[in-house]
Amino acid sequence: KSSSGRWDVGEIFVHSKVLIVDDKIAVIGSANVNDRSFIGTSDSELGVILTDDDAGAADSRKIGCVRDFRLRLWRQYLGLSLDGKDDASISNP
Repeated sequence: KSSSGRWDVGEIFVHSKVLIVDDKIAVIGSANVNDRSFIGTSDSELGVILTDDDAGAADSRKIGCVRDFRLRLWRQYLGLSLDGKDDASISNP
């Protein structure tokens, strides 16, 4: 029940959006790119920004958190092996 004592029968639908830039920045959230989401008076939105300053470092064995996130996401959506053995096809888009 709400604070007014009435039952709330509305439904909540959450669908996320992901924007990944150069394996260095990832924006993950629910906001749409429009006034309705950005003005903040009608929709409630949530978002997070991940940054990886170490991406592309001299040590090529190092995998940054944003690149790792992209690879994991693409493996899942493209039906690739989750252990990374198919990463050659997605490692450098």
